[in-house]
Amino acid sequence: MNHINKITFLFIILVLVIAVSTSVSSAQNQNEYHYFVRAIETEELGIDHPAGLAFSPAANAFFVARKGSAQGPPSPVNDLTEITMFEDFIGSSTLSDSIPDPTNLAFDQKTNSLFFVDTGSQELVQVPAGPDGLLPPAAQASARYNFKAFGIQNSKGIAFDSLNRRLFFLDPAGKRVLAVTEDPEAGFNGEVIYQRGRYVLIDLKTVSNDKFQGLGYNSNDAHLYVMNPKTKEVLEFTDTGDHVSTHNLSDNSIRDPQAMLFAASGDPTDDPAIMNLFIADSGENSDGQTYAQILEFSFTEPEITQEVPAAVSPSLVNTIDTSKWNPPSPDPTGLDYWESHGNFLLSDSEVDEMSIFEGKNVFEFRTNGNLVSTCVTLDFSKEAPGLAINPGNNHIFFADDGKDRIFEIDLGADGDYCTNDDEVRSVRNSDYGVVDSEGLAFGNGDLYIADGLSAEIYRIRPGSNGIFDGAPPAGDDNVSHFDTNSMGLRDPEGIGFSPASGTLFIVSRPDKKLLVEVSTTGNVINTFDIGFLNAVAPSGVGIGPGSNNSSQMNIYMSARGVDNNSDPKENDGKVYEISIGTISPTPTEPTPTEPTPTEPTPTEPTPPPGDNALYLSLVANGTVNGLSVRDEDIILFNGSSFSMFFDGSDVGVGGLDITAFAVTGPNTILMSFSSSATISGVGAVSPSDIVQFNAASLGDNTNGSFSMYMNGIDVGLDASAEAIDAFDILPDGRIVISTKGNISVPGFSGKDEDLAALSPTSLGDNTSGSWEIYFDGSDVDLATNSGEDIDGLSIDTSGNLYFSTRNVFSVSGVSGDNEDVFICQPTSLGNTTACSYLPALYFDGSQWGLAGNDIDGVDIP
Repeated sequence: MNHINKITFLFIILVLVIAVSTSVSSAQNQNEYHYFVRAIETEELGIDHPAGLAFSPAANAFFVARKGSAQGPPSPVNDLTEITMFEDFIGSSTLSDSIPDPTNLAFDQKTNSLFFVDTGSQELVQVPAGPDGLLPPAAQASARYNFKAFGIQNSKGIAFDSLNRRLFFLDPAGKRVLAVTEDPEAGFNGEVIYQRGRYVLIDLKTVSNDKFQGLGYNSNDAHLYVMNPKTKEVLEFTDTGDHVSTHNLSDNSIRDPQAMLFAASGDPTDDPAIMNLFIADSGENSDGQTYAQILEFSFTEPEITQEVPAAVSPSLVNTIDTSKWNPPSPDPTGLDYWESHGNFLLSDSEVDEMSIFEGKNVFEFRTNGNLVSTCVTLDFSKEAPGLAINPGNNHIFFADDGKDRIFEIDLGADGDYCTNDDEVRSVRNSDYGVVDSEGLAFGNGDLYIADGLSAEIYRIRPGSNGIFDGAPPAGDDNVSHFDTNSMGLRDPEGIGFSPASGTLFIVSRPDKKLLVEVSTTGNVINTFDIGFLNAVAPSGVGIGPGSNNSSQMNIYMSARGVDNNSDPKENDGKVYEISIGTISPTPTEPTPTEPTPTEPTPTEPTPPPGDNALYLSLVANGTVNGLSVRDEDIILFNGSSFSMFFDGSDVGVGGLDITAFAVTGPNTILMSFSSSATISGVGAVSPSDIVQFNAASLGDNTNGSFSMYMNGIDVGLDASAEAIDAFDILPDGRIVISTKGNISVPGFSGKDEDLAALSPTSLGDNTSGSWEIYFDGSDVDLATNSGEDIDGLSIDTSGNLYFSTRNVFSVSGVSGDNEDVFICQPTSLGNTTACSYLPALYFDGSQWGLAGNDIDGVDIP
C-alpha cells in the first residue's frame, strides 16, 4: 500500500471513530469574547495585498508576503517585507526559493528559521534567520524536507508549537489538521516522521460545510484556531479537534482574510504571556477598493483592578455636525479649548485620505459649532489624531503616531496660527516610551499623551531647560504613566484636562459608553454613562464654556463615526457637548503689578539611615533622591542614600528594561530583560533568557561584556509566555525563577506566584537541566489577588526569601505596595510550602519617593 493510500485509510478509520463519538455543538459557543485592538495599514509600508504572515520573537517583527495578484488565489512570491510590531518598516528580503502559496508561512523560534510549504513539490522549506531574528536581504534556503507521504499540496496554513516541537498543516477541504512532531535525529524530515509514526491527523469537529483558511496555534492554551473566510468567523479547537468557541469577526471590516498567527500582544506594557491573534487581510472588496491591513484581536478580557464608581448620567447640550462644515471634517479627532481665542481647535486625522478633502485638516470653531477658520498640517504631519494647546504661550501640540512624533507649533512673532512665521519642532514618542500616541492634553505645564495601543496615559513634565525634548538621555523631561485597562478603558484615544478641577477626562474607542474622570496620577474619580449618545468611535475630549451658558464648563467630545477604511465615502463626524453639572470655571487672578514674592520650597525630611541595604531596578524611568534612574539601570541603596551601580546605557542596553537580576560577584551581574533584543557578544536574547555581565568597571561609568548564561528555550521556557520576572542563584548552583505568566516546563507546572528551580547540567548557549517546584505561593497567601505575582526575588545565605510583587500585596502579618520589599522565612519548601512573614517591611519604597514607581528587581548584598 503506498503512502497516500495509507494516509487515506488512516483518515477513514479516524472519521469512523469520530462519527460514533459524542459530537460537540458549536452553536453554544458562538461569539466568545474578542476585542479588535488595531489595524496595521500595510499599504503605507509598501504591502498592497498581505497574504503570508510569520512572526520572529527575537526581532519582535513580522515577515509579510504579498498575495501576488489582486484577484483570485495567491500566486508565487519571493519577496518578504519585514515590519516591527509597532508598525515601522525594517527592510525586505528576497528568498532564493519562491513561495507558491504565501498563506503557508511560519517562523520557528527554536531554530530561528522561517519555514514555508512548496505545495508543488510537497516540501517543507527552511530559511534560517540571522542572530537578530531577521532575514538577510538575500536569503538562502538551508533545507528542503520531503512531505509527499502526507499529501500537503492543498495546505492553506501552517503553525509551529515551538515548545513541543510540533508543526501543524491545515487541510481546508478535509476539515482536518496534520500535526507532525520533530524527530530528534532527522528534524522535520517528512519521510522519517512518517516512517516513525510521529504524526497525528486531527479532525476538526464542526458542523460547518465551508472551507477553512489560515491556521494559528496559541501556546497559552495549546489550542488551534482556523478562519472561515466566508463567514469571517474564527473557530477555536483543542489539539484533539474538539470545538471550543467561535469568534464572529464580521463586524470588524475584514474583507479577504489570508494567513493568521498568534504572537505576544502589541501592548508593550501587557503581561508577555498574553497572546493575541493577527490576521493578514489582503483587503480586496467588490467595489474595487483595497484596504490592505493586518488586524490584531485580543481574546483576553482586561482585568479591572480599580474600584470604579457607579456611572453618572450626564445630559446632552448640543450636537455639532462637523460633516456639514465647509470644508467638512468627516473624522474629527484631536480637540482642545483655545482659551485666548474663546474657541475650540480640532484636528481631523483621516480627511486627507478621502475624495472630499479640500486641503484642510485643522478647524477652529465656536462653542455653538460655527466654523471660524481652517489650517493644514500636511507639511509636517499627514495624520494628527491628537491636539492640545498650552494656554500659557499658545503653543499647539499635534500627535502623529505614524511618524512617531509629537509636533509643537510656536506661533511666531505675529502670534497668529497658520501664518508664515509659525515654527515647528518635534520630539519622538519613543523618547518617552510611547508606542501609539492618540490623544493629547495640556495642563499646569504638563503634556499628557494617551497611548492607545499600550492603554496608558503618559505625563510629561519638561526639565530644567523648559522645553519638551524627551526623557534622558534624549532630553531632560520627567516621565510618569498609568494604566487605563485597570479602569475599563482598553484604547484611550481622547483625553482632556480640566483647569477647574485639575483632573483628566478620558474616552476610549471600543468602550464608547464610558467617559472617565481621573486624577493626574490615574485614580478614578467619576464615571459617566454616555451610551445614550450612540457615539461611534469617540476620539477627542476638550473642556470649555457651555454654548448656552458660558459660566458653566462642559465636556466637548469628538467622534469619528464610521471609519473611512470601511466606507471611503463616509462623512459623519460629530462633536457632542455634554453637561456633567459639576465643573466650574477657574477664577482668573488679576495680573500683579509688583513682583510676587517666591515662597521657599519646603524640604521633605529625609528618612533616617537604616541597615537594610539592597540593589534594585525600577519598572519606569524616574528620579530617586536626586539620582536619575532608567529602567535599564541597577542602583544601590546603602540604607540611607542611593548610587548608580550598573548604568545600562553605557553598555548598549539603553531602552531595554531589566526585569530581574542577581549580583553574583564583585564584577559579575546576571540579568533578564522584558523584551527580545540583540545584545553585543550574545546575539538574540529573549525574555526567558539570563545573560551574564562581566564588568571592567561599574557605577556611573559602566563598562564590560555580555555572554549567555541560561538559554531559556533550551529548558522548555516559552520566550514570551514564560518571561522571567525574578530569579536568584542558590549556593548549590540551582537557578530559582519566577515567570510573568503561568509556567509549564518538563517536571513542573505552576502559577505566577510560584518559584521553579532549575538544576543545570550545562549552561550558556546550550543549556540543559531538570526542573522542580521550589516555592508554592498559594500555600502562603500569595494568590489572594492578581497583583501578588512575584517580580523581585533575593534569597540570603539562611534561605530567607526577599520579595517584591507586581502590585499591592497582603499576606499574613504584613502588607504593602509594588515599591516595597518584604521577607518570608520558610519552614518548608516545595509542594508544601510554609513560611513566616516578618511584620516589618525590609524596604518601604514610599519613604524614599518611589510611590509612583515599581521595583521589578532586587538583590540583597
